[in-house]
Amino acid sequence: MSPERTSGEGGARWPLVGAAIVLFALTVVPTANLLTDGVADPQRAAHVRQWLAWLVLTTLLALTFSRFAGAPVRAFLIGADRLHMALPPRVFAHVACAITTALCLAAGWMAYGLRPVSGDEVAQLWQATLLAQGHLAAHAPVHPAFFSTSMTVQTDGRWFTQFPVGGAAALAGGMLVGAPWIVNPLLTGCTAAALHAFVRVIDSERIARRATAVFALSPFVLLMGGSQMNHAMVLLGITTALAALAQWARAGEARSAGTWACVIGAALGVAATSRPYDAALAAVPIGLFQLVAVRRNRVLARSLAWQFIGGAVPVGLLLAANHATTGASLLFGYDLLNGPLHRPGFHPGPTLGAHTPLRGLRMASSYLMRLDSALLAWPLPASWLMIGTLLSSRRATRWDVLLLGLLGMLLAGYAAYWAESYFAGPRFLYGALPAFVLLIARFPDALSSRVRGETAKRTVALLVPLWLALAWLLPPNRTHGYGVRTILRLSAEKFSTATTIIEGARAAQLHNALVFVQDGWHARLAARLRSAGLRPLPVEELTATADACTMETELDALESAPDPSGVRAHRALDAILRDTGAVAVSGLRADDQIALVPGRALPPTCMVSQSKTVSNGVSMAALLSSIRVDAGGRLSGDVVYARDLGAANEQLRAEFGTRTWYIAEMTSGGDAVRVRFQPYRRRSEAAPAPPM
Repeated sequence: MSPERTSGEGGARWPLVGAAIVLFALTVVPTANLLTDGVADPQRAAHVRQWLAWLVLTTLLALTFSRFAGAPVRAFLIGADRLHMALPPRVFAHVACAITTALCLAAGWMAYGLRPVSGDEVAQLWQATLLAQGHLAAHAPVHPAFFSTSMTVQTDGRWFTQFPVGGAAALAGGMLVGAPWIVNPLLTGCTAAALHAFVRVIDSERIARRATAVFALSPFVLLMGGSQMNHAMVLLGITTALAALAQWARAGEARSAGTWACVIGAALGVAATSRPYDAALAAVPIGLFQLVAVRRNRVLARSLAWQFIGGAVPVGLLLAANHATTGASLLFGYDLLNGPLHRPGFHPGPTLGAHTPLRGLRMASSYLMRLDSALLAWPLPASWLMIGTLLSSRRATRWDVLLLGLLGMLLAGYAAYWAESYFAGPRFLYGALPAFVLLIARFPDALSSRVRGETAKRTVALLVPLWLALAWLLPPNRTHGYGVRTILRLSAEKFSTATTIIEGARAAQLHNALVFVQDGWHARLAARLRSAGLRPLPVEELTATADACTMETELDALESAPDPSGVRAHRALDAILRDTGAVAVSGLRADDQIALVPGRALPPTCMVSQSKTVSNGVSMAALLSSIRVDAGGRLSGDVVYARDLGAANEQLRAEFGTRTWYIAEMTSGGDAVRVRFQPYRRRSEAAPAPPM
């Protein structure tokens, strides 16, 4: 037990009660559903009924065992605790690192096939491809509509992704050994060791090991750690900073304090190279904690200079990468791509919808409600256990206040950010995992301190092993919101056909080839609108809601002649916006969604495009990482993939005329998607197509 928990130097209880009230108001009271008439989580009521049923059932089961099999239960609990504490702390940390890494690899294989499945992943993997070939940016293509995506930026002849360089740099290290999929599992394994190092200083070795076990068995952790998202690097940076902070706070001499301060700065700096907003939000409670600490210890005050130096190195590299890509050290790719409306704050977002405080409140509630199942997959929601810990604990230490501050900053920071996003759970709260898992780890002891009698205490001690076993043993089922196997199966339903195309081209032995891929009418229109000067996020919304044929016709007219002044582009956009009455075409995936005015006859060009509405999962973004660049950063390699834009494909003759041209034709049968590479022939765009 930490000195703060045994010497009576802890603080007041009100921070714990206040945090419990906030969690209760945002989760137990389904605020997001109340603000959206149940749309935020339509299954919430059913899940609550199931959770209550499981709570009663498991409590009765644990009580029955504790009452009528007291001696065996006591022996089981003692044996489990001895096994849990058997390894020396350093060995335990290494074992936890190895097990967490292995579990992340297993989850990544089962859920994603060790491949990127989200837009963020494929964009960063392409940036990693450039870095692995020695480039911060590629040479911008002459005709960007054939290659652009919603997350790539073109400026002053440079072509790169919107994301800060840190996450891609880590993936590039994996690419150099042919295994980008190993990076996040290793980072997550190291995070488990850092978490153990942090908690054993601020609490006890027993709680540290329990928290590490909760972390290693969390499906949220395993699915994020098995992915190629940049959150794993951020979590390692934040957790390492916390572990170093615990050592810094008890440093007795200048050299030790300076060393740990330097680690704190470097860890937060590394996190900033990947997700600067997350690092800044985490730095606020850490910085406030340090300001309080240095008032009592001048040795600690002098060490802050080393913290600045440690953070300046990675942040300096980030700013240098910004300058080399966007042209300004403080200008990030996503700001250049989406404009100032992309930044946090309550204002119109890049999609032009207003982001208000009420919407932010609804998003904060949605994040925590989604965390209920994603964090543990237990038959009880995570928030109930965290609330139970907060209310059962007798006082808050300074470390409790720090962790609650970290959680509060991330929750408030992303409530003020216009985009609501999930990956394996509420990904924007991933940096608060140390707070979440520590509250869960403390639950048995906190609740046990509030009950009397050996039977009641044994019952409490049995609940967590019982819930953990149920989470991992229950078969996959769509009717409930828990179970690790259920979550893995649902995650595995994401797919992309990029791998099918790339492996198919390799099997067909294509060399010096240009392959056109058909990624759907939506993607073609969006690419052409981006080339006309529109920002990507409004384009995605416009392409899904405005009449597709009107967009096609106006873009054809616009592209028929140069438009250096942009006047004709403005008129084309105005015509698209004035043509109202379009209705979303039913039965399409979100990536393929288009809209048409009901009953309106389509001209031949639109009929041809309509016949190519469905992408069959083809994504130009997912194919970019397979394209190589030459010494000048221009597209190169055996196979170059380009978006099929019909008759406009001939624009690429000047640049790729020496290559053999193919069309990748995708066919789907059942769950399988197959590809055939047909020699390219110039096609008439006037051939009619059957109606959808």
